[in-house]
Amino acid sequence: MKYEEPVTEKHLMLSSKAWSAFRENSPELWSQLLNENISELPFLEGAVIRMLEEYPNCNNGLSRTAQQALEIISKNEKLAGKAFGVNQELEERIFLGDSSFWEILQEFLDSSPALLKLPEGKKLTLPTAKDQELTITPAGLDVLSGKRNWLEITNLDRWIVGVHLEPANVWCWNSDSGSIMKKA
Repeated sequence: MKYEEPVTEKHLMLSSKAWSAFRENSPELWSQLLNENISELPFLEGAVIRMLEEYPNCNNGLSRTAQQALEIISKNEKLAGKAFGVNQELEERIFLGDSSFWEILQEFLDSSPALLKLPEGKKLTLPTAKDQELTITPAGLDVLSGKRNWLEITNLDRWIVGVHLEPANVWCWNSDSGSIMKKA
């Protein structure tokens, strides 16, 4: 694959279309890019899919990043900084920064029931300290296994670019079919 080439009108038109779809208040146009010839921008397909994977999964309500975080911690990586590093290794390309990862961990700590816990009296900070060991809770294991749905535990109020996810506007990613759908 050739990575450097002159920018053409086709590149500009496709990038403009993608940017417009990315900013929409629904993920439908963004997802529809996968049904079009977007080969002019060779990394666009991967970017579209990776962003769609941040929507709640239809099976357990977790985004890809949240799923990876719980899996990593359930496999005994207790330090948030190291868990973030392992998470980055699971990505095809750099995807998010540590503060975004921390927000997900904090949501898991604050939920009721909590999906993660810290030792008594400890708080998650950035950067982390060695005494901030994360442990997955039974509720976290239930969500990870699909016995419970994260969307039934959390008070959904999150933005993914132009899409405001809230109880009245829930979009989920079906990883089996590779499609986005509005949850009824």
